[in-house]
Amino acid sequence: MNLTKENVKKICGIILFTVVIFLAIQNLDKVFDGVVFIWGILYPFVLGAIIAFIINIPMKAIEKRFFSKCVKAVQIGDEIKYRPKKFVRPLSLLITIILLLCVIAGVVLIVVPQVGDTVGELVKTAEAFFPKLQLWAEDLFANNEDISRWIAGLNFNLDKIVDEIINFMKNGFGDVVSGTFTAAKAVVSGVTSFIVGIIFACYVLMKKETLNRQLKLVLRATLPDKAVEKILYI
Repeated sequence: MNLTKENVKKICGIILFTVVIFLAIQNLDKVFDGVVFIWGILYPFVLGAIIAFIINIPMKAIEKRFFSKCVKAVQIGDEIKYRPKKFVRPLSLLITIILLLCVIAGVVLIVVPQVGDTVGELVKTAEAFFPKLQLWAEDLFANNEDISRWIAGLNFNLDKIVDEIINFMKNGFGDVVSGTFTAAKAVVSGVTSFIVGIIFACYVLMKKETLNRQLKLVLRATLPDKAVEKILYI
């Protein structure tokens, strides 16, 4: 094998990669902590990108449907492009957010009560079913006095069963979320991440053409053309 400059670079790269993998395996706990820390920083922005992707779909439809004539000519080099006026984007974003909030409120007001009614019906059905099941089991095992006595002694008190399930869940959550401070910290962290995500999503939607152009430049400078085309297609 000829030790050319290119081959030496490849060998050094392989050695470096092997050393990094070896050190990562030897310090998995620290690597995991580092990944969790980085994810904690990136999570609000990932959430914001997802929110922006969802909001962008109805917002584009609103822009085309109601503000298609509110455009202005912009010259970029030798090419003239037509872009929405300044008030179109924030107004479309505001309308979209209001519509989404209305949809969410409608779902909460309509679906949640129906779920509650369904659970209530299931509880009533269960209350009527368990005594019948008990009578059927007593008839089935009538020849076995021990089993019949045990079945007769069963008390299907559904309210008591539900209370026991709720107490079990409370105790289980108490083990996971130790104390009010931890729970409050988790809530505050979640709300903060959501607010940062909303702000980032609004920024992305307001500047999406500029960000799209900058993203294309970065991708074309770092990736092959085929990979760039696939990413832009997605």
